[in-house]
Amino acid sequence: MIHLSEADIIILVRRTINEAKINESEYYSGEDETEMDNIIKSRILEALRFVNEKADVELLEPDKVVTTIDTTKNVGDYVCGIVRVPGFHRIVRIRVDGWKKTLTDIVYDDDHTYLMQSDCYTCGTPDKPVAYICNDLDGNRTIELYSLPPVAESTTPESAEGSTVSPYRIRLEYMSLQTELNENDRGIDISDRVKEAYVCYLSFLVLAILNDHHADDFLNMALQLLGVSQNNTQQ
Repeated sequence: MIHLSEADIIILVRRTINEAKINESEYYSGEDETEMDNIIKSRILEALRFVNEKADVELLEPDKVVTTIDTTKNVGDYVCGIVRVPGFHRIVRIRVDGWKKTLTDIVYDDDHTYLMQSDCYTCGTPDKPVAYICNDLDGNRTIELYSLPPVAESTTPESAEGSTVSPYRIRLEYMSLQTELNENDRGIDISDRVKEAYVCYLSFLVLAILNDHHADDFLNMALQLLGVSQNNTQQ
């Protein structure tokens, strides 16, 4: 992860637009610089959310990690692990001891396959694990892991205080949702490998607000750098 201050971001966006030689209007120079800077400032977080949501997971550096399962429930011969993810924005990858693969494709519980997880004959297994993004009864975001191998109670470890400790070793990495700018420099933290795409997308937002016909060029560049197709992207 790298940190970009508000001043850094303004310089990068202005340089990107100018290097593309689209500074064809007086609107982008001189006395109008303040207005453009204000537009850039107003879209810093919006651009960050877009990039973190759309980027290929291999480009992202997760800033949060969860290593414990909060609760479990039985599904036939298997166990479903339930993990809380505070401040969640996007899951990057999930690794669980006993699973045959690392998961990077996690869907929401409105997916038609979610209903199959209540049946031990159609639910995910350690050989073919699946995970779903859900909301608990309190409205908190959780991740349900299907499925974990059962563990005998006699082998379940206890902590020094005597409480039960989850026998499952997991590593759930995710991007947190940044809702506020850094209080010192009004900046953001961002994965280094999506920095260029971020600047291109923010340039797109600025030019779209200005009704500049070059805006789509920057959108296309951002999507290409993120590894996604514009046909599969909705604004």
